[in-house]
Amino acid sequence: MLAIAAILLVTRYALSKIENHTAPVSPVEQYAPVECSADMLSTSVDRLGSQAGQPIQFTTSITNTGERPCYFDAADLRLHITSGDQIIFDTATCQAGIGSKTLLLDTELTTSQPLQWNGLNTGADCSASSAAQPGTYVGRVFLGGDELLESGIVFDLAAAPPPEPEPTDDAEDTGDTDDTGDSGEPADGTPEEGTDAPATDEGVQAPTEVQSGEPEDTE
Repeated sequence: MLAIAAILLVTRYALSKIENHTAPVSPVEQYAPVECSADMLSTSVDRLGSQAGQPIQFTTSITNTGERPCYFDAADLRLHITSGDQIIFDTATCQAGIGSKTLLLDTELTTSQPLQWNGLNTGADCSASSAAQPGTYVGRVFLGGDELLESGIVFDLAAAPPPEPEPTDDAEDTGDTDDTGDSGEPADGTPEEGTDAPATDEGVQAPTEVQSGEPEDTE
């Protein structure tokens, strides 16, 4: 009897273990969103703008490559710009990032979020405001404290093109200068060729009566 009771206990214990291992996973638990982490996300960045001192737009595309849906606050996205060892701009320090909004990403779903650099060299503490100079820069994108890119985005900024020269009076005058007055004569008073000059009194003497030399008859 004791042997039979022991066999029954062992059999019941073994069956309970089998049930525990074959119990289906709850769909709610399987698809419940979790907070996104950098290792769950694939990120790419497109840049618009290449002139020093002008705003530069970065479009960040983030894809959930994990096995479960995940979420994050867009306000935790941060753009960090450096040149050499110098910090040029940081959206977190300058409070120039995206407003707070929770983004839920299903598996293989992508969201695109804009991050903008105002084109100024604000320094590490965002206290300066000089225009960034032409040169090479590196952009990095963070989610909280985790960098989303394996390496930074290296890009060059060019100097602004020189301003176009303003038109001068000579450039605006495209016609020939007319030296004639309203009368159609040149300004120096010389009559034009082929026209009759008006008679003038200057240097002209009145005709004189010619004497025949014969005396007049008198009665």
